[in-house]
Amino acid sequence: MVGSDAAAQSDIYAAAMLAGVIGSDCIVLAGPRDQPMASHQRKRLEAADAGGFVVGGPAAVPRGKIDGREMVPLFGPDRWATARIVGQHAAGVEPDASATADVPPKIDGVAVPPQSQGSCGGQVPIVVGSDAAAQSDIYAAAMLAGVIGSDCIVLAGPRDQSMPADQRARLQAADGGGFVVGGPAAVPTTKIAGRSMTRLSGADRWATARLVGRRAAGDATAGAPTGQALSALDHDACRPPSIAGAWTTAGFPIPATADPSSGQVKITVLFMDFPDAQAAYTTHAEIDPGLRIMEEYLEAQSYGHLDLVIDVVHKWWRSPNGYRTFSAPDAGDNPALWPSADAAAIRLADDSYDFSDTDIVLVVFPSNHFGGGNALGRSHADGTDLSSFRINSQPARSKGEPWNWGLTAAHELAHNFGLLDLYPFDSSRHAVGDPPPGTAWVEVEIGLMGLKARYSDPDHSLWLVTPVEMLSWSRWQLGWLNPEQVACGVRSGTTVRLHPVAKPGEGTAALVVPVSEHEMIVVESRRRLGFDATAPHTHQNGAMPRHGLLDEGVLVYTVDSRIGNGQVPIKVAGDSGNSRVDDFPTLQAGESVTVAGYMIAVTADDGNTHSVQITRDR
Repeated sequence: MVGSDAAAQSDIYAAAMLAGVIGSDCIVLAGPRDQPMASHQRKRLEAADAGGFVVGGPAAVPRGKIDGREMVPLFGPDRWATARIVGQHAAGVEPDASATADVPPKIDGVAVPPQSQGSCGGQVPIVVGSDAAAQSDIYAAAMLAGVIGSDCIVLAGPRDQSMPADQRARLQAADGGGFVVGGPAAVPTTKIAGRSMTRLSGADRWATARLVGRRAAGDATAGAPTGQALSALDHDACRPPSIAGAWTTAGFPIPATADPSSGQVKITVLFMDFPDAQAAYTTHAEIDPGLRIMEEYLEAQSYGHLDLVIDVVHKWWRSPNGYRTFSAPDAGDNPALWPSADAAAIRLADDSYDFSDTDIVLVVFPSNHFGGGNALGRSHADGTDLSSFRINSQPARSKGEPWNWGLTAAHELAHNFGLLDLYPFDSSRHAVGDPPPGTAWVEVEIGLMGLKARYSDPDHSLWLVTPVEMLSWSRWQLGWLNPEQVACGVRSGTTVRLHPVAKPGEGTAALVVPVSEHEMIVVESRRRLGFDATAPHTHQNGAMPRHGLLDEGVLVYTVDSRIGNGQVPIKVAGDSGNSRVDDFPTLQAGESVTVAGYMIAVTADDGNTHSVQITRDR
């Protein structure tokens, strides 16, 4: 029996849980506390077996309503104590009717239990949503806490928001395992990513309450392992959310402002110089071989998903204004031509060129005055919204000449596709000081977007290694990897065969391990294939492998989708914070690295694939 006015709502949920414990379908509503019991409920009580339970105190269910029947009262000084006592009774332990802690009764308008505020160290966690729609689940979690004797209820936050940082810290401090009360809509799998827990979720709130009750009664079949969701069938756990409103991201989805990165994409190439920075080379010289390299590289990295159609307008347009009119500081606080220069070139060409079927405009400025490149421009012509990027955008200190800007253009175009810079805009973040005696620093730049690492080596002929095959993570973001090629959230102890990221075929190209809602560990196999195939070669001033992989092996890195452009959202495993690592960052068979409590070990290398085993340390 339970009260049935608004103030008794928590007791009603507790009664539903108790019904699950004892296997009863007889919950009798006593009616509002100041009104008689409804006649049909009275008849149900009279037809029931003797005995039974009253959930709630005498104010909620006055003694007169049970009509002389001997029943067991289950109530505490407040709703949370009542839920806990119901759980303790179900578990057959002595009820603790002590008053609850002095904590705010509500967070953002949602009633929360005191067990959501204290330390979780050494306790079994119970994760539950904490928006208004999850209120019944919160009461169920409080009862379950009574059953298992835990004071660790973790509030996952509203379903459309991240888990609060303090609650995330509580979950990380808790013992392994635990429970999730509520379905994936209330507590998305990403919020518990990397932790194997038992989810207690029914078709509706009442079914969930009864399921919690069954678990309280010792029914081990009640609930399902969350680990089942972290499989190749549920990749949402391996798609951490993007920063809202950003133009580029390390997460998912790619911003809506980004250009399409699959299918046929038309790029129109324009050329513009200035009265005070006039071109000295032909348009053909300016784009050879850079434009061809950009196209070949991106189409190869996309595994055929991207088809670039390029139309080059071989004419130098002359801006009526000097180049400083279009100059502004770039991310490194250096002067650079900005999107307004692209817009000026498009206006000059608009009278003679039809942009109606163009997706993206590449503007090339004279190499004898400028170098580098940048991206993310927006213009409009011929009824079409155009994005743009530019090559030779940074004023040079001395006269230059045409250069192979293919990978620079690919990098800038990738910004338009939504990818961000992985290197720090503030170079002091990667200051490592002098190398150990007898060694020299070797800088490694991996992939297209600038993932950096640095190690010391006694071989003074090496100073830069650039394996430029794109990271599997970048390809996963852009949709160039199919879900079947990404092993997501595998169980501890699982071994995964990784195919080379350059040419995975239909095999697995990436192993992604969710650490939290926003943090991922990514594991991939790197071989001397594709754009990583070029071997190092020696220059007079030392060896500089412009492209190429120094050592084949397994690359491990971490992703944090909360971190923005130029703030180092991706780091090589073992990075001490300033890009320094112990050695060239690929693992060989028999080697391992531990990241965020997971040990990634390379167990075999058959020359074509690497076998990797992942083990959680707790």
